[in-house]
Amino acid sequence: MALVAYRERYPDAIRQIPSLMVAHSIAAGELETARDASLYAARRAVKLHDFRSALAVVEQGLEVLERIDKDSP
Repeated sequence: MALVAYRERYPDAIRQIPSLMVAHSIAAGELETARDASLYAARRAVKLHDFRSALAVVEQGLEVLERIDKDSP
């Protein structure tokens, strides 16, 4: 629900608030969106020299990729 609201209100939300989009995408079960947002969030954190946050987001992204892989036929 929150994910839909963010998308409607902020069409460029992945670029503006990527970490929040990762969390809401995972909660909503939209794994492809979570994957894309985690990649963007990690790159953004690295550019800001926030390596701890980058690592945390990468770990979330890897978990999402594992879930996508399990769900794929």
